[in-house]
Order: sequence, then C-alpha cells, then structure tokens
Amino acid sequence: MRGERGCESDASVAQFVFPDGEEVRRCPLRAVDRAAMEAARAHGYVQIGLLPEPGGVLDQPAVFLRAMEIVSGLMVQGIREHTKANG
Repeated sequence: MRGERGCESDASVAQFVFPDGEEVRRCPLRAVDRAAMEAARAHGYVQIGLLPEPGGVLDQPAVFLRAMEIVSGLMVQGIREHTKANG
C-alpha cells in the first residue's frame, strides 16, 4: 500500500494533480518535515479561530505567533507565484 501511495518511490498513478496539470507522484508528507507539517496544521486551526493557549492572540507564545507569520507569508507567496504563472 505504501508503494501505491508514493511513500518510498514514485507512485505509478499521480497522487495529486495541480490545476496546471503538474502531477505529484510522491506522498506529499515525504516532502515536508514534521515541524513544517505541524506549523501548517496549527495555521489551519488559527484560521478557524482555535488557539493553542487560552485567551487571545497576545496570550500566545511569541514563537507560535512567529511560526504563524512565517506560514502565512509562505502561503501568500505561493498564491502570488501560482497566480503569476497561471494568470
């Protein structure tokens, strides 16, 4: 099953296809390290208003806030690049 999903080598079938037709044949989790994946997941929770610590934004650890700034910046950069490439 892991081989079919592209966990150890390219899968015979695309695991994901971008709107521009680019195919991803490797498991996306293999391309992202654990810390980056956790930051992306946390960013998703923040987007829907769930914070890791009680209170508001100013009650969150500074390192967490910085990580969320970095993830947001990378997402904006990716959107800009995609828009530029695809109109």
